[in-house]
Amino acid sequence: MKIGIDYRPALGEFAGIGYYCQGLIEGLSKLKIENTFYLYIDKELPRDHLNFGKRIIKNHNLFHPGVLSDLALGRIDLFHSTHSLIVPSFSKKTVVTIHDISALTFQDAQRKAKIISKLLLIRAIRNTQKIIVPSKATKEEILKLTPLERTKIVVIPEAADNNFYPRSEKEIKFVREKYNLAKNYILFNATIEPRKNVLRLIHAYNYLTKNKKISEELVLIGKPGWGYGSGLEIIKNLNLTGQIKLLGWVKEDDLPALYSGAKIFVYPSLQEGFGLSILKAFKTQIPVAVSNIEVLKEICADAAVFFDPYRIESIAESIFKLLKNNKLANELIKKGEGRVKNYSFEKMARATFEVYQSVLK
Repeated sequence: MKIGIDYRPALGEFAGIGYYCQGLIEGLSKLKIENTFYLYIDKELPRDHLNFGKRIIKNHNLFHPGVLSDLALGRIDLFHSTHSLIVPSFSKKTVVTIHDISALTFQDAQRKAKIISKLLLIRAIRNTQKIIVPSKATKEEILKLTPLERTKIVVIPEAADNNFYPRSEKEIKFVREKYNLAKNYILFNATIEPRKNVLRLIHAYNYLTKNKKISEELVLIGKPGWGYGSGLEIIKNLNLTGQIKLLGWVKEDDLPALYSGAKIFVYPSLQEGFGLSILKAFKTQIPVAVSNIEVLKEICADAAVFFDPYRIESIAESIFKLLKNNKLANELIKKGEGRVKNYSFEKMARATFEVYQSVLK
């Protein structure tokens, strides 16, 4: 089999989908599979990937003409679209990973973008051979959009890098000083955009500083997304500039120590396809407070404190409970260690390769 994989999300300052692509390639490389893989990229790789070829198609953001011609001419037998719906919309020789459908369902998304995204999504999921999703909740959301055979959608959970494990006090002190952080802080990590619910998190933190007199900083890690300016304005208006640290995108090497140094990890997202940041918290052994949405309950089970993400008071109460109840925090850390054992790049890659085989047999 000759399989092409869209690897562009793992280049540059990447986020969740980039981690997924990296993990998939890492997992596949360990399976000792006698197949040919080609990584489709639009610039040189920062490091070599053994046993993987590469196709560099520059000066075209979506590069679908190059991929489509490769499929038509037999240069590859199958293309795995890891984040774009363009190629699956025009070729049946594809597998597509749909990480979430928030662009269609999140209420603040632009109406025109919603319509275009829905048309593209429906065309892609009807045309492609198999659809990979990271959670049962995402599978059910797709099935509500359009009638499909349930077997066409395969649930393959994602995983956190093995680089995430509890770091030493020396490493934690180094990153605290590097980013000018207080010794005690609450951590959030995701793109700063409305569906991640950062504004309510800021208001909940404000409530805790004013009414519960907590001294911990709030540290927000993540690339600025749309609506980022609103967060900055609220922080300024609430006089929280000195207590909330916006670190922006952080290098991968610094993340494990930043997680390890946090008192708690909080994730108030309104809509998700998975929840990779939560697995990182589990692996670095910090307690977690998260939204009570279905996908996060699926991932966390009983290893987190859940709150209503639409209620500022609920978010604040959960944070305060974890900050003040050491027994509960330690219990959740232990449960998180157990949960995270269910997820690995090897499991993800093996299940993905089985999907490739099912399509090409």
